[in-house]
Amino acid sequence: MIRKVSEDENTAKSGLKTWIILMGPPGSENLTHFKFDDCRQSGCLKIPFSIYFDFYKATFNFTKAVPSSSLPDEEFIGSSN
Repeated sequence: MIRKVSEDENTAKSGLKTWIILMGPPGSENLTHFKFDDCRQSGCLKIPFSIYFDFYKATFNFTKAVPSSSLPDEEFIGSSN
């Protein structure tokens, strides 16, 4: 089960910086933190190029982000045939 619990108080001003979620089966949930940093524009999206994941106590750094091409509507709503 994954459920978002809260966001950093500065989210409204500066974008998402921290995400805290409950992970695990009912009765043994753990709070897990994701910290986003080094946000850069990639196409029309702003993507974090550095993400710290406290469950692994590791930082994942990305060097390149390429927005994928547009997907046809059928990929989401099914074919009308």
